[in-house]
Amino acid sequence: MNENNDSIDENSTLVSSDASTPRLSSRILITWVELMIVGIVGGLVGTTIGGAPGFIVSLTTTVLTVGIIFYNVNELIKDWIQATHETS
Repeated sequence: MNENNDSIDENSTLVSSDASTPRLSSRILITWVELMIVGIVGGLVGTTIGGAPGFIVSLTTTVLTVGIIFYNVNELIKDWIQATHETS
């Protein structure tokens, strides 16, 4: 009888740990939307301005793109670490 109670407790812990894990698919979707917005706006502004200032806008768009990726990867890692510490 005691063995069944232990297995129920283990299952409830597993269920609660699954509920607190970060959502990879939503982070991917957010990253994709941010990258599309920055890319489209940067492309439109860079093409409209043209010349050297357009090139600067293109470089800025590239730097923002890398920043978006780093930020979202960092947030995902922080969420995973937090979820790991909560289950420990």
